[in-house]
Amino acid sequence: MAIANWPYDVPFLCSLRALSSEGPRGHVTAFQPDAGPQKLRRITTAGYKPLMGQTPVLTPAQYQLFLDFWTYTIADGTLSFSAVHPMTGTLTVFQSDGSPYSESMPAPGLYKIRLSLVVLP
Repeated sequence: MAIANWPYDVPFLCSLRALSSEGPRGHVTAFQPDAGPQKLRRITTAGYKPLMGQTPVLTPAQYQLFLDFWTYTIADGTLSFSAVHPMTGTLTVFQSDGSPYSESMPAPGLYKIRLSLVVLP
């Protein structure tokens, strides 16, 4: 199955002031041997990187495109998609981290979407 692309007409997470990222997660686990101190072990070769951000202001048409993409194309965030990474400028594969998106209305008829994603290795 092909990976979906973020809708061309919907700006991605462009607000660099609202962006935050962290180092890789999910590839290391703690291990307690029979004797001695706890040790850390890799469980995969690459971890995922959390990325949280917000879209710029969306028009009602762009907002509807986002809703359709989120609900139908990527099945409420359960499927991965590709988009240009707002920090690196490279085409990257993302997936929701499982938390719901949040929306706000900075003015009547205008929307902003806040997403918590993971950058897949």
